[in-house]
Amino acid sequence: MNGKFERQARLVEIGRNGQTRLQAADATLGDAGLEDLSLQTWIAREYLERAGLRAVAVSGPEDYVAVDSRVVTRHSLTFPHDISFEHDVARELGRGAWRALRMLRDALALPRENDPSATAKAGM
Repeated sequence: MNGKFERQARLVEIGRNGQTRLQAADATLGDAGLEDLSLQTWIAREYLERAGLRAVAVSGPEDYVAVDSRVVTRHSLTFPHDISFEHDVARELGRGAWRALRMLRDALALPRENDPSATAKAGM
């Protein structure tokens, strides 16, 4: 394992297997044909690259993650927490971080926050 990700691999939530999975993942960030990267797309790309994803591309209308060339999940670009942010720049940063987190969770095969089956499995 690359020493660059040693600290991250020691996290219980990720571990060595999770880091290996991240490094085998490719992500595509949708930016709906914009000429310049939006701030949120730039933030998401930075987070994903720094987490160790193998490749991060920007194109198309939606985000998706592929692990070992198999698409794991697709997401629309909607951000359900817009109302929580008063300022545009903070909202864009929040959107970018949220997009990256959502894609990292999918690459690691972690349950989604609002997944009723995950709640049932946890016995809640």
